Amino acid sequence: MAPTAGGQYHWVSEFSPPSVQKPFSYFIGWMSTLSWQAGTASGPFLVGTLIQASVIVMYPEYEPTNWHGTLMVIAVTFLVWVLNIWGSKGMPIFQNIMLVVHVFGFLAIIIVFWVLSPRATAEVTFTQFRNGGNWSSNGLALMVGQISAIYACICKPSSLPNFPPEHGLMRDYRLRFRSPYG
Repeated sequence: MAPTAGGQYHWVSEFSPPSVQKPFSYFIGWMSTLSWQAGTASGPFLVGTLIQASVIVMYPEYEPTNWHGTLMVIAVTFLVWVLNIWGSKGMPIFQNIMLVVHVFGFLAIIIVFWVLSPRATAEVTFTQFRNGGNWSSNGLALMVGQISAIYACICKPSSLPNFPPEHGLMRDYRLRFRSPYG
């Protein structure tokens, strides 16, 4: 492991053949930047859409429009901005409280599902597939269903290679790393 303040572009440059190191690194750097921007925008979009969906459920006469959703996204973005500027001192306490709430909430949901859910045999569970969305194939139904699970992992891989080089404990790993290209 060679800790670096760089991201994927650094690793692409390290492990690519010398003739394509610069263009590959440049391309991956821009792809990382665009993915960070899209990931950052997706949070307020998701929350704004959930608020609008809640309004639809609570008030069936409400007619949703695109500009209402856009205003919700802008409002959520503004709220996050305000909390980051003026609420930063209280954020660690709030995050610790929410950690406890999430852990106990997770346990409560798992226990309820475990006790009350219907049971199926292992054969039914692992051999029978149902395409309830009427997609053209089970494979496509699987891939569409994975979108929500993959969404939770958007920012995780990009943060793994970003160890700060000034971190004292990582110095030994940097000295042991040898690039195959010199």
